[in-house]
Amino acid sequence: MSQTRALELIQRAHQRQAKWLNLSNLNLTELPPEIGELTELRVLWLNNNQLTQLPPSDNAE
Repeated sequence: MSQTRALELIQRAHQRQAKWLNLSNLNLTELPPEIGELTELRVLWLNNNQLTQLPPSDNAE
């Protein structure tokens, strides 16, 4: 359920080219890789989740 909600929020943020996104309190254990599609994102709130890993970056330098 929380992963589904996160994907919905990411999709909406992508559509409106959001500069910020709040994914707090969703009990996420990992970020969906779709987060990388948010190229305009400047602020990401992740409070009160259970993150254990981050998605791989395609832009590793």
